[in-house]
Amino acid sequence: MTSRRRSQELSGYLIRFVLFGTLAVLCALAVTDGAFFLAALSGVGAVFTGRRLLDREGNRRRELSRWARENARELSRVAREDRIAAPQMKRLEGFQAGLLESWELLPEEYRPLLDEDTFTSVGGVDAGLRSVGM
Repeated sequence: MTSRRRSQELSGYLIRFVLFGTLAVLCALAVTDGAFFLAALSGVGAVFTGRRLLDREGNRRRELSRWARENARELSRVAREDRIAAPQMKRLEGFQAGLLESWELLPEEYRPLLDEDTFTSVGGVDAGLRSVGM
């Protein structure tokens, strides 16, 4: 994982954490003040934000999708710039798309078994692009 990607991920967690804390404190203050409608609204927001903050599996899936989209953009760019490498880039793009599609078609209970392999494969496409210097 690159440092830019890691800092973006940490920034996202920090923003969610601060938003969750703010909404929870606002909910508590509204309850003590008697503003129950505001307390309910901020409580629902805190629950929603907290659920997204603690949903590790969903966060990993969103990260994988974002990573795959970045790879596909980079593969398309390389294919446009280098006509000799274009067929290979198209194959890699097809491999990645097929892998993600077959992973999505798996039943939920089997997905955790292949999570790491899927991340490794998509990471391999990313590492291959970086080693070429593109």
